[in-house]
Amino acid sequence: VDSVYVYADIVEPIFAAKCMDCHNDEVQRGGLNMATFEQMVEGGDHGAVFLAGDATESELFRRVTLMPDHAKYMPLKGEPMSFQEIRLLEWWLDGDASEEMKIKPKEVLPSIASILEKDYGVDLTEKPYFEKVQVEKVSNQIITDLEAAGFQVDYLMEDNGWLEVSATKS
Repeated sequence: VDSVYVYADIVEPIFAAKCMDCHNDEVQRGGLNMATFEQMVEGGDHGAVFLAGDATESELFRRVTLMPDHAKYMPLKGEPMSFQEIRLLEWWLDGDASEEMKIKPKEVLPSIASILEKDYGVDLTEKPYFEKVQVEKVSNQIITDLEAAGFQVDYLMEDNGWLEVSATKS
């Protein structure tokens, strides 16, 4: 979770699929180029298209949430953003709307967490320590020696070296 960049890993792929046909290096409808984050921040003919911290004040958000028959609705052609994509865009815009924004599990609303898990495989469930740290497995000889000394030895997980060792003799 701490290595997921919200813009690069979630928002930009949505823009690439839904916006880039009309807002790229070759075509800049409304003067907006979304080919890079920096170009998008520059905005279009009418200025900035988003305001960090408030999705409702962002032209970008307004355009994707208009009625589909509205002349300013985006995208003009192609598949529109899904409800989940719009919710993620809103979450990013309501946050700091930066390239550096990362997921902070304790600050993510359950509805956003659900979308992140279902659509992106990002599980925000708090993990026990032994699931977070990869430990190298010990040799079979060490396990044999421990068992011979009167201990019961079990791996906590198949793909990790964490052991549970308990005394079997008093």
